[in-house]
Amino acid sequence: MNNSTNVPNLGMIPLLLFSLGVSIFLLSGNAWGYVSDGAYASFALFSGGLGSLIAGFWAYRAGNTAGNRFGFVAASALGTFFASSALYHWFFASTAPDAAMNRAWISLAWMVVFGFLALASVRVSEIPAPGKVMWFLIFVFFLFRWIGPAFHLDVALKVEAVTGIIVAIFAMIGGFITLRDVL
Repeated sequence: MNNSTNVPNLGMIPLLLFSLGVSIFLLSGNAWGYVSDGAYASFALFSGGLGSLIAGFWAYRAGNTAGNRFGFVAASALGTFFASSALYHWFFASTAPDAAMNRAWISLAWMVVFGFLALASVRVSEIPAPGKVMWFLIFVFFLFRWIGPAFHLDVALKVEAVTGIIVAIFAMIGGFITLRDVL
């Protein structure tokens, strides 16, 4: 049986982009120092984690096109990052001997993953140019999320926050445009 029977192909994209936009906006506020760990964690767990995972599973169910395969992997990776990040912020960051260095190692690992996703997005014809730029900016976000704590550079946290806000704007506008086109 074909998995794509009667499953809309584009409905998961606005969910993914809105989930990403809200969660990375709040993570940027956390990096800047304006959003507490608890406030970020609650939204990251459900908006970024659960919302992105639902979008990823929806993309998997929607079919076997290159865009849906990319969407499944990308959305699931984002969901996994935000859910695990929320749990870390809630339960472990406050008691970690060196939470900043933990964040550096975690960010380095995710930077590699999102770098590969940014490269892969270039090959997917269904992703418009602004979407490809957004994936590159997510990589840059994690690059500065790693640089800040790894090299004790506070300015990198500000660059991370600004980059994240730009990603959030891209994601929210992209979610709106895609939603408008789907309706």
